Amino acid sequence: MKSLKVLILLLLVLPVVLNAQEHRKQKELGITSQNLTLENFGITYKFGKPAAMWRINALTIRGLSDEFGFSEFSLKREKTNQSITIGIGREYRKKINDDFEFRYGLDVSFGYSKFKSEQSNEDFSDQNRIIEQDAFSPKVNMIVGINYVFKNNIVIGLEVLPGFQYRYSTATRINNTEEEKQESNVFQFGIGNDIGMLSLAYRF
Repeated sequence: MKSLKVLILLLLVLPVVLNAQEHRKQKELGITSQNLTLENFGITYKFGKPAAMWRINALTIRGLSDEFGFSEFSLKREKTNQSITIGIGREYRKKINDDFEFRYGLDVSFGYSKFKSEQSNEDFSDQNRIIEQDAFSPKVNMIVGINYVFKNNIVIGLEVLPGFQYRYSTATRINNTEEEKQESNVFQFGIGNDIGMLSLAYRF
């Protein structure tokens, strides 16, 4: 847990230090959507020179809450899923023409997610169960993408983020009165759940 706090502190402090050291000529602020869908939104901030910019993808948060029940069976189920990802990176840009830019670089990020599923039945206690899972995911991704620049200020971006990801998770399952704990270590290279990203930003 101590190393986790140090990592988060570095992710928050490093961009401030870099921002103070580099003479900024261009900035961009916008929103992002992971997995090339409109489901998971985040915030992106970029600063630096037009040909080389630092990027911060902070507070990429998603939450899911689902609750339903069957009154005739006294059965209730509830699921919640939340996650947050904080990352920093460096991207380089090459102008293709007046409207398009090619960009490439490297991202380092850290993600945390929490999932909980709870089922209860007032009439049949043997159907009561709780599942809780916590997962930690440090990642290193390459950046390969393209920008469409509209009237010099609106930037629509599309990028893919192949790379390396390590995921450590702990799960607790409680069935009535029995409790079971599990740990999992997963390494992924190349294609992961967050390989694609759409962005819409304002340049100033």
